[in-house]
Amino acid sequence: MSSSTPTLSSELSDPRPSPTPPERPLAEVCAHFAAADEAHRTYPVVDGAGALVGMVSRSDALRWQRGPNVGADILADKVSDTSIPIGHPDDTVGHIADIMIATDAARIPISDPITGTLVGLVTRKDLLRLRQSHKSAELERRPYLGRMR
Repeated sequence: MSSSTPTLSSELSDPRPSPTPPERPLAEVCAHFAAADEAHRTYPVVDGAGALVGMVSRSDALRWQRGPNVGADILADKVSDTSIPIGHPDDTVGHIADIMIATDAARIPISDPITGTLVGLVTRKDLLRLRQSHKSAELERRPYLGRMR
C-alpha cells in the first residue's frame, strides 16, 4: 500500500464512533446535545444489528426542540434516510475527501459494503491531522533529499 493513497482502515477511520440507537426518544436526544459537557456535534444512528440508519447532529436537535410533540417522537422517525453519504473501509482518503466536498458533509460514516455495519467515522479534522502528519514527514525528509529542482 502506497503512502500517497492510504485507505481508511489503515490510517484514518475511528473504530468507535459512539453510535446511538434509533429507538432513543427525541426528547432525550435533545437533552443530550443541550448538555454543556457534550463534546461531539454529530453521532451515527445504528440499529441493533449494527447497521447505519442515519446521522444526528446538534443542529438537528436544536431544530427539533422548537417543534411540537418532541416527547412523542423517537430518533428513527427523524433520521431514517438512505441518501446519507458513506464510505467503505477500502476507500482512499482522497475519495472520502471528495465525498465530503460533494455533499458538504463534515463527517462520513464508514460501513462494511456487504453487511452495512458501521465500522468507523471520518471527520474533516481527521483528514487535516493526516495531512499534517504527511507534511511533517516530508519536512523531515527534505534535508536528506536535498533541494528539488
